[in-house]
Amino acid sequence: MRADASDIYLRLTGISHTTVTDGTPFGAPKGKLPYIEHDGKKIGDSGFIIEYLERTFGRDVNASLSPAERGAALALHLLAAGESCSRTPRREPAKRGQADGVEAGTIGGVMRLRSVQEELEAHLASPTGDARATGKAERKRYGTGEERFKLRASGLPAGDGTHVDIRVDTDVIGRAEVTAGRVIFRIESPTHVPAVRAGQVLRLAIGGVDVLAGAFRPE
Repeated sequence: MRADASDIYLRLTGISHTTVTDGTPFGAPKGKLPYIEHDGKKIGDSGFIIEYLERTFGRDVNASLSPAERGAALALHLLAAGESCSRTPRREPAKRGQADGVEAGTIGGVMRLRSVQEELEAHLASPTGDARATGKAERKRYGTGEERFKLRASGLPAGDGTHVDIRVDTDVIGRAEVTAGRVIFRIESPTHVPAVRAGQVLRLAIGGVDVLAGAFRPE
């Protein structure tokens, strides 16, 4: 199933969203998808959706185009809109004034945009300069009150099943096992998600020795 113009706009502009598993058009302003819900309003039709999101979020993907190029882009959009199908996703934009963060949805499902109120990231590197060992962690807090901590690391110098301690500064927040040199660690609400502040250092240690480390920074 192909993406419609409003879905492409959301992906290009990075307005945050999450997926809703209801793909029916019931309740849509025109009785078909796509449509969005935002601040209690429902807006249907890709063209109207894009126009509304441009006004609300100030994201114009055609800002660098000449008048002639804008006209060509509009013509292509109208052509594509005439072929759109009713199975295209519904979306809910994040509330105006909240921080934007990308939460990918699924094409063919129904999307709701979920605002990210706070996001910190830590890019991890080896203290010994081993370029093969890298990692990235992110700590997000959403407007819904949900929280998430996610860590991925690869190139670790350890065999399968090796335990890796995950620490923020000196506090151990979890433990994971190495598989094919990789570690994936994730905590989401309602499970307790560790509090993290900008400047704190995330460390991955094996046998008490740090193999990756990096400071959290606002994203």
